[in-house]
Amino acid sequence: MAGTVSALAIGPDAALWAGGSFGVARWDGNRWAAVGTGAADIGQVSCLAFSPAGDLIVGAYGVYRWTGTDWASLNLPLDASIHALVYDSVGNLYVSGRESRIDNYFHFVARRDGNQWVALAGTYGDNGHNYLPIYSLAADASGNVYFGGDFSYL
Repeated sequence: MAGTVSALAIGPDAALWAGGSFGVARWDGNRWAAVGTGAADIGQVSCLAFSPAGDLIVGAYGVYRWTGTDWASLNLPLDASIHALVYDSVGNLYVSGRESRIDNYFHFVARRDGNQWVALAGTYGDNGHNYLPIYSLAADASGNVYFGGDFSYL
């Protein structure tokens, strides 16, 4: 594994997983092994999370699930780079990121309920500049989801 590491996660198998400019790699206690064919599969990985079922979910230029043999898109309906991922206490996946447009970009947080993405109200800016970037997400056991980022425009 060579390159910049952007994210780390401990999997349900107790292995260390890393994401970054190289794609995704897994440390088994002795060596690193590439997951898939590297960054050519999904691009630079910015964040990792494991679903309640133990599936590896990655944020890159889109959101993907590792099937054990390939990367499957979770079909985020935006052309977006992903900043953060987190699961809440009932298994909903939250993502934050930035969608690019022709001469503009927009920050957002979305929740995946089963197979459907839902934009969270008040998190999608379109005022023509760096608006409400959310770089980190966390969830507690009570179902609360917390956002961290640059809130100078609130």
